[in-house]
Amino acid sequence: MLLFKLNKGLLKAMLLSFGTSFGQTFLNGNFEINTAGADQINISNASFNGFMANTVAFGPSGNMDIINSNTYCGFRQSGCWYVAFTGLANDAISMRLSAALVTGTTYNMTFWDKACTPFSCGPLPMEIGVSTVNNAFGTNVYTAPLSTDGVWVQRIFSFVAPNNGQYITVRMNAGSGCNWVQVDNFSFAPFTASTACSPLPIELGTFDAIAEKSTVHLKWNTETEKNNKSFTIERSKDAGEWETVKTVSGAGNSNVTINYNDYDLMPYDGISYYRLKQTDYDKTSTYSNIRAVRFDDLSSVGINVFPNPSKGAITVASREEIDLNLLKIVDVVGKEVKAQFEIESSHAVKLSGLLPGIYFLIYNDGNNKLGQKVVVESRD
Repeated sequence: MLLFKLNKGLLKAMLLSFGTSFGQTFLNGNFEINTAGADQINISNASFNGFMANTVAFGPSGNMDIINSNTYCGFRQSGCWYVAFTGLANDAISMRLSAALVTGTTYNMTFWDKACTPFSCGPLPMEIGVSTVNNAFGTNVYTAPLSTDGVWVQRIFSFVAPNNGQYITVRMNAGSGCNWVQVDNFSFAPFTASTACSPLPIELGTFDAIAEKSTVHLKWNTETEKNNKSFTIERSKDAGEWETVKTVSGAGNSNVTINYNDYDLMPYDGISYYRLKQTDYDKTSTYSNIRAVRFDDLSSVGINVFPNPSKGAITVASREEIDLNLLKIVDVVGKEVKAQFEIESSHAVKLSGLLPGIYFLIYNDGNNKLGQKVVVESRD
């Protein structure tokens, strides 16, 4: 489970500049009053309203999610549950307030959102409204920037109540297109986080995946750890099906910053998605947000490599004359491998003498640095 820190000085400055919000609260702005035992995906408005107290779905597409697991683009922002808008640009919900707003009064509000673009062709902006009824959007008071893929982002804003509404409403920006935007933890200043679930086993500071030569450098750190047995680096082609790259031991219990790093020596051609699976000693697991690294193959700059797989010799052909100084071949740990170069023409060169194994052909002209996996099979 993840907890991202907001700079305390920045938060204090925001609160001082915004003033007060007159004690206004959401009755269920963190979506924690929930009778569902498991994820509810692509459910109708009626099903949503049967599960979720003090929050009403009324969008015409009727395609909402109530999520508890880590299956869909990482974990909730805080607490136990979060809500996702998964249909067209029509989904909408209303959240009941503890009391009606006072027309003309300034209120200070926050919520968190993130996109889940591996499963979406969106997103569109989220709109926040104030309504006097629970089945209409009411008056728009805020339009959020586009959500970030796989990362919870806190939105903090102030607005002047346009009416005495007792409902804060949320919907996708009007228009066509599909979306998967997730929202969690709505509150008024002073801003609070949900504490309905058990304490987080780790406090993850950062998690990065960085392309380095033919490998991906994975780096992360923790601010605290509690009963943390291990981290498992997982990789995917589509952010749907995952495989294990490596497992790294955790520190168990710690109250100091600990830095971790490791490498994926065999990333996919094209895009590789990465996430961390954190496992406690009691075998419960949570997941980090997803990171993506792109390795374009050489065909994107007009260079073809064939045959691939080969039996020890490959031909590199280009639309333009080949400068051998721009090409090199390395093994899976990034060490340059000496191969026999045979110039077949000004546009083609043959590399031979490679032993069975996996290599990466690297092209670097100063503007493009691309790598392509080359497989050499055993000779029959």
